[in-house]
This record gives sequence, structure tokens and C-alpha cells, in this order.
Amino acid sequence: MPGAQRATIAGGVADTVFRIVTTADSYLDQPSFEIRQQERQLDKLAHVDAFSASLLRANLVQLYGDLEGALHWTRNARRLTPDPQDQPKVDCVESAILSNLGYFSRAAQLLSHQPADAQLRHTHLMLTSGAWTELTSLAGTFLGSDFPRAVTAIDTAERCLRCLHDQSITQAHLQAVLDLAGGVLRKHRLLFLEDLPIIRDGGDVVLYQLLIRVQPHRAIDLTDEVIDAMIERDLALPGLTFSFLAG
Repeated sequence: MPGAQRATIAGGVADTVFRIVTTADSYLDQPSFEIRQQERQLDKLAHVDAFSASLLRANLVQLYGDLEGALHWTRNARRLTPDPQDQPKVDCVESAILSNLGYFSRAAQLLSHQPADAQLRHTHLMLTSGAWTELTSLAGTFLGSDFPRAVTAIDTAERCLRCLHDQSITQAHLQAVLDLAGGVLRKHRLLFLEDLPIIRDGGDVVLYQLLIRVQPHRAIDLTDEVIDAMIERDLALPGLTFSFLAG
């Protein structure tokens, strides 16, 4: 199959998979008709572009809350390409899946080892996963006009890190709280909405909110579960407030 046609097929499936993933709000029990259609398309794509098909399968498998199943496909993609330039792409897919399923510190660790050009394309993931120190290190390494989203993410990370530092709160503390929140999401089979949290620097406190599709009273109950988990682990962090927001 000609390369241009192969790229067109991969792009068409990728657009649909991306839309399915970004609009999902909870784990799937069974594949929808649309997902079954895309799985059939991926079967065909695998014959001509097994690398792309593997990464797209990983994205679909995460919707069942199956981390190991998703990572099976990203590992398969690594085996399929000898090109070192493809590895950051696999890393970014893995980090997105880890973040989506609430393994924020693992996502941050993976992102922290990315080359700067890959990090600049995924500053939203770095902000979401709490890789804020690594994010601020990118300041001044690029033209803001080329990466306007990165400018905003870096500015947010810089302001929030200053606030946390003033309260003796480390990035490790931040990621520990995010991992507790991720555990609550997994327990209730929920996915957060959008690709960025709501992060505000209130001067003496950083507010981190994840939007989830639940009723307001349930968002409060789930936030209480995170707070209870923080208390159990003696994570008293008056300068950092986490909450779920009903969307």
C-alpha cells in the first residue's frame, strides 16, 4: 500500500480513537458498536502499519481501566520500531494513559526523561501529572509564538511551585496527593474530563481540581475520600488543596 494511503488510513482511525478517548467519562464494561468498528479498522491497519495500530489499540484498551493491557500494546509498539526517534512518541502515549488512569507520579517520571522537544509538545501532560519542576526547566528554550500552550503551562507551574515552596511543600508531596486522587478515580471507575486540570495559585495556597462527570454531591463525596486518604497517610498540606469538580 502506498505510504500516503497508509498514512491516511492511520490518520482517520487516530482521529476517531482520539475523539472516543477524550469524550469518555468512565470505564467501559463492554465495547460500543463504534469501538468494535475501530477495532476492525485497526486489524486492517496492523497489516500495513503495526506500530501505529499498536499505539491506537493501547488508547482503546485504557477505556476499560486495563493498564496492563494498554501497556502490552505500547510495549509491542516499542518492539516494532528500531527507530530511536519513535520512542518518545511511545513514551508520550504511555504517559497519557498512566495519567488518564490516575497513575500521575508514574506519568510524571516518564515525562521527565523525555527530550525537550517532546516535552514541549506535551506540557499539558506535565502540568496534569505534577511534573512541574521539569516543566519550568523548559522556560527560555523555545519561541513562545511556536508553543503558546507551553507558555501558559510553564507560567502556571512556576507560580504554583513558588507558592508550594513557601509552604514547604515539595513536588513529591503534590504527586502523592495526585496518586491518592487517582486511586479514588480507579475505585469508582471514573475518567477525568478535559486534558488539563484547573490549577490556581491563590497566593498562599494552590488549588488543583479535576473535572469529572458526576453530580455535585458525589464530587464532594469523592473529594472527601481523597482527604481521608491524605489523613491516613499523614499528608497535612495546608498550602495545597485538591478537589473534584462536577462537570
